[in-house]
Amino acid sequence: MDVERVLRLRSNQPSDLEERLGAALEQALAQGVSQLDVLCAFVNGQGLRDPDGSEWTAQRLVQFLRQLP
Repeated sequence: MDVERVLRLRSNQPSDLEERLGAALEQALAQGVSQLDVLCAFVNGQGLRDPDGSEWTAQRLVQFLRQLP
């Protein structure tokens, strides 16, 4: 399923965190990152923090992504 279709199905706009995290994930994947721990390190290296203000962990990132609409 493409990103535009997912966004059309949402009942609300993505939050600033979702937008920034999405951009960081796209950048990481474009650079060939394929392991979750490396992905978390990449996102943390971009200065992004989880909703609680902590660095992303693999468990927290998966939990956050699963709860997205």
